[in-house]
Amino acid sequence: MLEKTAFSVCGSDLCRKVIEMVKRPQWVVCGIEAHVCVQQTVLGLIDLGHDVFLPADAVSSRHPYDEKIALERMARAGAVITTAESLVFEALRDAKHPHFKEALALVK
Repeated sequence: MLEKTAFSVCGSDLCRKVIEMVKRPQWVVCGIEAHVCVQQTVLGLIDLGHDVFLPADAVSSRHPYDEKIALERMARAGAVITTAESLVFEALRDAKHPHFKEALALVK
């Protein structure tokens, strides 16, 4: 079992190695406590040179104000703030995509 003690995923040597091994330039980040773990992970990925997409409807904080400020800060740092549904359709690009109907059922 992997124990996560750093707030940022990028704060773990093992996780950073996995990020490097995957060799993906773009990452989608979602989770809870937008102003702590999500924010630190997003900022860490940006510092590592990655493009980060953050579906605003797939993050949360106990206090709405914390979430609002965190989303603003991550956007200023370069994260693309979007929605989960928008990301799904952007990935598919066309209704002729073989997984379009499957994805449509999920977002409905």
